[in-house]
Amino acid sequence: AKILKTACDDVLGQLGKMEEQFGVSIKHDLFGAFGNQLVSWSMPMAAFGTAPELAILIRVNDQERLLETMNTVCELSRGTLEIDKVERRGITVYQLRVDLDTGGGMTGFNPMDMFSPTFGFKDGWMVAGLSTGDVKRVFGRMDRDDDPSGDIRSSEEFSPYLGKLPEKGIGSLAFTDWKATFEGYYQLGTSLLAFVPLDPEIPFDLSLL
Repeated sequence: AKILKTACDDVLGQLGKMEEQFGVSIKHDLFGAFGNQLVSWSMPMAAFGTAPELAILIRVNDQERLLETMNTVCELSRGTLEIDKVERRGITVYQLRVDLDTGGGMTGFNPMDMFSPTFGFKDGWMVAGLSTGDVKRVFGRMDRDDDPSGDIRSSEEFSPYLGKLPEKGIGSLAFTDWKATFEGYYQLGTSLLAFVPLDPEIPFDLSLL
């Protein structure tokens, strides 16, 4: 425990020096820029090697301050993190590139290449996802009329609980569609079966599962 405390103190000390050098506080300028509201959802992974649809919405107190701090954090990362600003069809998003090549550039393998972490800002919210499409879909949902047919309220699995929810006073709400989750895992598992070597003398077709 003493060794761990010493290591943590060393890391915090180095971080403090970097914060002083770049004139930024991770605690106040980064985390302090976020509000106290968060909404998130994710869909099951459809196939091996593809990112699931995912979205995270966080209330933001100061967008410009947050962006400036995130850019400074990228500078502190020394190439591990980079942010690119992308403007298309009147929509501005920011793509986060993460370099996790543990081989120091020698292996050429970065596990984050299969994802395109993206975030943007709309109506006081920071919207983040694993792809640009995820963020754009959320922007579209935020602009549409209040139609229950296009959100969780139309789910057959969720509808039995909808009438039991109080109209006010909810501080936190979570729901998991276990049926859809199981179907996603099943599709993922069956897609992986294609890589399983099977003796040709075994009269069994894995594709029928």
